Amino acid sequence: MMIIDTHVHVYPPDVIQDFEKISEREDYFGLLSHGKVHKWATIEDVIVQMDEDDIDQSWIFGFAFKDLELCRHCNNYVIEGIKKYPDRLKGFAVVPPLARGSEEEILRCADEGLIGVGELFPGGQHFNIDDVRQTWRFVGASQEAGMTLLFHTANLLAMIILGREM
Repeated sequence: MMIIDTHVHVYPPDVIQDFEKISEREDYFGLLSHGKVHKWATIEDVIVQMDEDDIDQSWIFGFAFKDLELCRHCNNYVIEGIKKYPDRLKGFAVVPPLARGSEEEILRCADEGLIGVGELFPGGQHFNIDDVRQTWRFVGASQEAGMTLLFHTANLLAMIILGREM
């Protein structure tokens, strides 16, 4: 039986180093990164922990930032990770759904081998999941790319599979 951890945040080393500065402009990141349960992990940290815990595969992603460039930076890090550990890691692209260029970022990340979009964080990224005017573009791009959507919904994670085999 294969053991898969489907919710693993990873951070490029420079994001960890600059988290105080980033948290000044990313309110939810600031709130959560200063919380008692928050732990930082690079890709290498995740691989070490997977070996210790006998985890066969982890699905990794960055943080649901509002800033598309910061998301793109973290997506690039995730892409590096899945290329380095293709049997151990699967990656998700994080995008701010309302940002201009999010659809292109989703398609770029699909071309680079990522399997989904998420973790999407409606509260932290300031979008309404019930408002089709706010969701149709990124949902359409995700569906076009055959990518899974992963939403952070308070204490419950919901996954919507859009025609992509894991």
